[in-house]
Amino acid sequence: MGTIVSGADIHGYGMLNSNDGLLTIAGGVVIKDKNGNIIGAIASSGGSPEQDKEIAGAGAVGLN
Repeated sequence: MGTIVSGADIHGYGMLNSNDGLLTIAGGVVIKDKNGNIIGAIASSGGSPEQDKEIAGAGAVGLN
């Protein structure tokens, strides 16, 4: 993914130069406690963004 973004010229600048060099991609969900407070996050990678989000969501539900 980094190689693809680095070849995106000005269109990839924000992705490569934000979050201290961390690359953010789709496929995650936040984890909230019973009061709705965010307590963490969980993510998956390897499928489509929709598949990754579904798997991450299943993991988040399993934690509650």
